[in-house]
Amino acid sequence: MNALEHLPEPESLKKLMIVQAALNTILCETEWLRYHSFVQEWDEGICMAKIDNGAGDHLIMLFSVEGSIIKGFDHESQLSPYAQDEHKVWPGIYDNVPSELLSHLEHSVGRVGIFQRILKLAVM
Repeated sequence: MNALEHLPEPESLKKLMIVQAALNTILCETEWLRYHSFVQEWDEGICMAKIDNGAGDHLIMLFSVEGSIIKGFDHESQLSPYAQDEHKVWPGIYDNVPSELLSHLEHSVGRVGIFQRILKLAVM
């Protein structure tokens, strides 16, 4: 059995991430210390949930009508682009991802950074 078989259905996962983000907001007043965040309208028709441990590792979940996709980054992983001399994405890692979801993921790279900067400015 692989790890994906243990995940809840996307709608249940989305609800769990909303709850986690809400609890994190209640329990942690300092925004940059929070592990969980959720943005309902992160992009047109797309919700984004994020888990960030503050040490360079994160998990981003995008929920849309086309489907859902999860992208994680572990800076110490052998699969990390930075663990290789060429700094490339691990071969085959996106091979079975539907193109409409992959486009959301590619679009997310810059938007997550922008989102984080906007939040930091809003907190100041």
